[in-house]
Amino acid sequence: MRSAATLFLCLTACTAATPVASTPAPPPAKPTVAPAKPAAAALPTVERSQPSSSASFLTPIELELELAEPITTSAELQRLVDGVQELNGIARVSSDGLHLSVRYDSALVLPARIRDRLAELGHPARAGTEIQNPGDTAD
Repeated sequence: MRSAATLFLCLTACTAATPVASTPAPPPAKPTVAPAKPAAAALPTVERSQPSSSASFLTPIELELELAEPITTSAELQRLVDGVQELNGIARVSSDGLHLSVRYDSALVLPARIRDRLAELGHPARAGTEIQNPGDTAD
């Protein structure tokens, strides 16, 4: 009888101590994220200037604009800078493809004409991005 009791104790102790195998949980699902549009990188700055021939060009006016769409090629950036420089009264133009800086003579050209020229060249400025010198009127 002793052997039966020992056997019974051994069976209950062995089955109680045996761990139950569980099925592993599946790995958590990776969230799907739409790829973000990469930020436009600025190109090397292109600058073009010419001396003003106007006697009234006493105080140069600076106009800073942000382009509505970034320019991605150096050739197109050069075309834009050259195209703006062709306007009468423009002393200096520089751009990195994201922003455009223009020094101009306000007696010969106004900011609205510079914006129009950008649109003619296919690269309009973003609305409300001009930063002018204090005292200048907005275009």
